[in-house]
Amino acid sequence: MKRGLIAEIAKKTRVKENGLRVTLSRIKKRHDLRSTEQAACFYIKKHRLDINVSSIIDDVTRQAMQTVQAPRLVPLAIPPKANAKPRAVIAPRIKWMPTAYYSLAERLADFYGYLFIFENALRLKIHAVMNPKYANWWETRLKVDLPDVYKYANDEKLKQAKLPMVGQAGVLQPIDHVTVGHLEQIIVKYQSEFIPAVFPNLHFFTGHMVIVKRVRNAVAHMAPSTTATDIRNAKHEIDILLQHLSTI
Repeated sequence: MKRGLIAEIAKKTRVKENGLRVTLSRIKKRHDLRSTEQAACFYIKKHRLDINVSSIIDDVTRQAMQTVQAPRLVPLAIPPKANAKPRAVIAPRIKWMPTAYYSLAERLADFYGYLFIFENALRLKIHAVMNPKYANWWETRLKVDLPDVYKYANDEKLKQAKLPMVGQAGVLQPIDHVTVGHLEQIIVKYQSEFIPAVFPNLHFFTGHMVIVKRVRNAVAHMAPSTTATDIRNAKHEIDILLQHLSTI
């Protein structure tokens, strides 16, 4: 393949080349493209990767692209008005508290939106995939296949019932009570339902989840050691995973 497009895509997205080749083969077949190279061009354009393929993309691939809308991640923050001062995080002001803690609080406030959307998108996607295939799947399948996850959700539900004045804006489903690590367990357990329908391969999914889980846990435990680089890396991983969640 000219220019090593697969290697370039893998470098940009951190997708393993073997899994990427499977994805490109499916794209080539689905859109009746002439070569794997053109499937790579399609992939690059669809995911808005910063790789110039204007000299090699053909008319057939361009035509196929016109009928496909690229997944687009909606910015979580509203762009500030011109000359508007940045809004500081609303937090208790303690004179003796180091300013570094307040700077970190501002970064974490921005990152929380990423976590909230990602974890709930993952919950909704899992249910959307499992529910049509297995009626009442949480009780008929997960309870047997992943009893620890089932028990955790049930225990959390019982804890919630003891504080009925908290978190009662809507009725929660069992999957709403589990952690992002449990969601990963569910996808690994039922990988035949999610691979390659949602994610190209299991290594791709679990690989991108490593940083997300570590930073998420640090944020959840209010760890002051979390850095701007940690947050930036976790956002990058989430962006990649959300692109795949938005394409099915």
